[in-house]
Amino acid sequence: MQIHEAVVIALISAGVGATISSLFTLAGQHFERRHQKRQLVFKSALEVSQKRIEQGMEAAKMTGNRTEIPDLVILSGTYYKWLESMYEHGQLPPEAVAAEEASIKKLAEAKEERRRKQAIEIERQVAEAAKHPLKARSLLSCIELSMLTEAQLQRLQKGASVSYPEENLA
Repeated sequence: MQIHEAVVIALISAGVGATISSLFTLAGQHFERRHQKRQLVFKSALEVSQKRIEQGMEAAKMTGNRTEIPDLVILSGTYYKWLESMYEHGQLPPEAVAAEEASIKKLAEAKEERRRKQAIEIERQVAEAAKHPLKARSLLSCIELSMLTEAQLQRLQKGASVSYPEENLA
């Protein structure tokens, strides 16, 4: 019986050892997966932050306005929280949605401001060119006509149609 008891004890010990080893392996895999998830979310947050900074710089160039660009670390932290929320809950937190709506509104306002400034500049060019036939012809030949209102186009065409005696000599 002693051999039988020794075999049973050995088998139980082996079973307990295998179970404990499996538990440690599962725990290690769990922590590794959690670490990989955090790394992925962090890497994605950095990438999104860098793209957002590039977009901010591009918007500043387009509008000609000075733009405040947040620090990459602060922006990455914000995006990390947002992406983690998406990963855990499948949706952005409410502050992320509000921030994105504000950003879209700000970009639309910047675009409208740029369009307004462009319209003022075009009106200035049309007013100047309408006084001088050569300038009017030059502007008509190089400007995107869809940018002009009907009244501006008529003023330019009228200004371009005026001829001077020295033009007839050529």
